Amino acid sequence: MANQFPNKLITLRKHFNYSQQDIAEIMGVPVAEYMKWENGSKLCTISQLSKLADTFKVTLDELFDNSIEITLPVLELENSIEIPFQNALGKNIPNITTENIITDDIFETEEVNQTSSLDKTIVTRIITDNTLEVIEPEETMVLKKPKVTIEPKKESKPKTKDSKSVKNNKNLVILASVAGVALFSVIFYFLFFNSGKNSINDISNLNRLVAAKEYSLYLSSEGNIVSHGNNPSTTNFLHTIQISAKGKTALGLNKDGTVACSGTDCDSVKDWEKIKMISASNNILLGLTEDKTVMCSGSNCNVEEWEDVTFIHASDEGVYGISEGKLLYSGTSNINSKIQSVSGIQSLNTSSTYLTLLSNTGTVEVIPLGSASTPITNTWTNITQIATGSDFVAGLSSNGNVSIVGNEEIVEEVSKWTNIKYIAAYDNYIIGINNNNLMVGAGDNTYGQYENNSITPTESSDTLTKLDKVSNVKFSESDKVLTITWDSVANADFYQVSVNILGNYTVKTQTNSLKIDSSKLSSNTNYMISIVSSSNNEAEYESSDAYVINYQYIGATPTPEVKQYSVIFYDYDGKTVLSEQKVDEGSNAIAPADPKRDGYTFMGWKGDYFNINKDTKIYATYDKVQVATYKIVFKNFDGSIITSMVLEQGAEVNPPKLEGRLNSIVSWNPQVETTATRDITYSPIYVCTIYNSDGNILQPDGNGDCSCPSGTKLDGNKCIVDANPEGTN
Repeated sequence: MANQFPNKLITLRKHFNYSQQDIAEIMGVPVAEYMKWENGSKLCTISQLSKLADTFKVTLDELFDNSIEITLPVLELENSIEIPFQNALGKNIPNITTENIITDDIFETEEVNQTSSLDKTIVTRIITDNTLEVIEPEETMVLKKPKVTIEPKKESKPKTKDSKSVKNNKNLVILASVAGVALFSVIFYFLFFNSGKNSINDISNLNRLVAAKEYSLYLSSEGNIVSHGNNPSTTNFLHTIQISAKGKTALGLNKDGTVACSGTDCDSVKDWEKIKMISASNNILLGLTEDKTVMCSGSNCNVEEWEDVTFIHASDEGVYGISEGKLLYSGTSNINSKIQSVSGIQSLNTSSTYLTLLSNTGTVEVIPLGSASTPITNTWTNITQIATGSDFVAGLSSNGNVSIVGNEEIVEEVSKWTNIKYIAAYDNYIIGINNNNLMVGAGDNTYGQYENNSITPTESSDTLTKLDKVSNVKFSESDKVLTITWDSVANADFYQVSVNILGNYTVKTQTNSLKIDSSKLSSNTNYMISIVSSSNNEAEYESSDAYVINYQYIGATPTPEVKQYSVIFYDYDGKTVLSEQKVDEGSNAIAPADPKRDGYTFMGWKGDYFNINKDTKIYATYDKVQVATYKIVFKNFDGSIITSMVLEQGAEVNPPKLEGRLNSIVSWNPQVETTATRDITYSPIYVCTIYNSDGNILQPDGNGDCSCPSGTKLDGNKCIVDANPEGTN
């Protein structure tokens, strides 16, 4: 069976009197993309199919199931807000209450203006939760009410039982259909949105538009990717919230923090997780993690030591990062000396010619990467986005206008652009997306990278009244929120507030106040806030000029997370642990008691254990004790040395053993000291053990021998007169 979806789509569109342009605007896609749905050459996504069913007030089954014929919805009175001919008939238009099928808060339908036209564009979905959680101008759905013809009212007849029964049956069918759609929606939600990891990111204004060499990509608020030119396949980009590309490889950041990839080198990013920002060049793929470190694949990836990174950018010449407003760089360009003094930067952009920097205050600085002259951008203010080509630099202002300098032809075209919300550039062309989600472009378009849609807006023949700017803007801070208030503007129905938080966030609010979650803000940081007052009655009132103010957010002083480091004290061997401690960052470790080592004197600790900011090892140091030594000499009776020794102070002295001579005993002179206390020489002293005849002890001879004098002889131990002098002893 042939696919009936294109025919059903055409029938429904014509039934509701929509043009192809109308439906393309509702779906947030180019007209050319929508035409492919009607001619059957391309299928839309499930989310787009669901949105079409809601728009045409039919079920998903009716719209997409070939076996079910579609029942065209009846165009009743409440399908039209304005019925001009009733005014001519002099009849009052009744207040008709319609059931709101949109779950978000919406503006209440105003009392009908009987003088306005059937083609009036009305806003049917504007977020009224005035926080910064769900924000972006393009999330406002713009619908045109269908043109209808009302038949003359006929005289009513009394209702019969049969007609009542028919109506009841019809109501049952409608209720059953609604229940079926609700059941399908619940099943679809759990199947497609609860399968996989929890979402950690949402679509913001960051990385929504890509300009590459041969193609462009645009990520709509519904998560659809609109492409032009020779683009890589993005069929696996199913839950994408950011896109980035330059060459053959395209990256998509998924809601769960993983990365989708199409092209070359995709294996290198398949395991990345907890990513909150991506960037790709021809040879480098980057991911910024939740803990503010950088994942890198390709060349010049010396980013391991980068910390507290808030923004990343991949160029063909290297890798850029921003940490605390200062630039980080790893690459081949000789620019380190040029960027050392740069500070207060929120984002950057590059080409082969220029490095373009966007400050926190909305100003732009350009640094040439070669011999090119520096473009003059010092008059630019309130810039929220930047784009850089080979011979031009552009900045998107908070009022939707684009400042540009460089290539004269491109400058001339871009100067016509208004109401722009995203810009991107590559080499010799630039593209933009306006508030109607239509693309505009200027410069080279060899590969059909862009299609121009209404570059020059058609001026209305009616003179519109421009709303006043807001005034008396005030700020107040609490622990949880920053509150912005201002005086209400006459005839303003809502206000569009933009804040340059990592890119540029925008929220629409019906009230004259806005609360911003403090977790999205950094303390002591300057933020640029833009407020525009607008009216639902676009036929009479034009939005005001932007009120722009810079605000220094102080923020509550958070309790810093205290890091702890390990400090270990080792003995001299580097193995024996004397003390191990956990020390708070910036604090001092406590040294253990002085260790002892025999023969050594403890001299102190090697290593700094004060103001600790990393894991630290400390080692004990010693000096060997210097002990005094003494020379001890023992001599013989004849003066010859018996022994000589050198002993440390206090060492034990062991004298040699001597035998007595003839009739004598021996001892050392001086008396031998038991321990070494000085240099000393010991000599033997001999004492005779025999006495002279007169009773006096004899003196030894030079050899230590003792003999009785001549004419005497030894008798016991005494020398007596020898009666027989022939033999003496």
